[in-house]
Amino acid sequence: SDRILNLMNRRHTIAEYLDKVRYMRRINPTIELSTDLIVGFPTETEADFEETLRVLEEVRFSLVFSFKYSPRPGTRAARMDDDVPRVIKEERLQRIIEVQERINRELMDALVGSEHDVLIEGAHARERGVMNGRTDGFRPVAVADDGLEVGDVLTVRITGHRNHWLVGEPVAAQAVS
Repeated sequence: SDRILNLMNRRHTIAEYLDKVRYMRRINPTIELSTDLIVGFPTETEADFEETLRVLEEVRFSLVFSFKYSPRPGTRAARMDDDVPRVIKEERLQRIIEVQERINRELMDALVGSEHDVLIEGAHARERGVMNGRTDGFRPVAVADDGLEVGDVLTVRITGHRNHWLVGEPVAAQAVS
C-alpha cells in the first residue's frame, strides 16, 4: 500500500509504479519483470496486504522473491515495533507464494509453442544430453541436444515446462550469432 511504501521510505506510489509498468509493457509487451516483496512490515494491516496482492495480480511478475519482515539494524524500520505476529506473516507469505505460483504456471503455459533465443549456460545436473540455458527474459530452459556447448546461443521452441523451468527444443541445428 502507499502507506507501507511511505513507511519503508520508498519515494513512489502504487499508481506511479503501475504507470511505469504499463509504459514498459506498451514499449515491450514481452518484458519480464521481477520484484522483492516483504510481508508483515510493522503496522501492515490486512487491507495493506490486500493491496500487495492486487498489484501482484495486475503486474504478473515473472519472478518474485518474497520474505517475511525482520528488523535490519540501522534502518528506520528497526526502530519500529515489529507488531505483526509471526503467524500472520507466515500466512501472508504463503498467500503470496500461492498467488505467484498460479501466475507463474499461467505465464509458463502461455510460452508453450513460442520461440526464444537461448544462451546455453551449462549441462543439466541430472539429465544426460540436456543443456541448461536462459531466455533473454532470464527464464531457465532445459534443451535436449548433445551438440550444444556453453556460450552457444540458439533459437528454441518451448514445448512445455516443469515447475519453474521451461523445456524446449532447438528450432534449427545452427546457433544464432
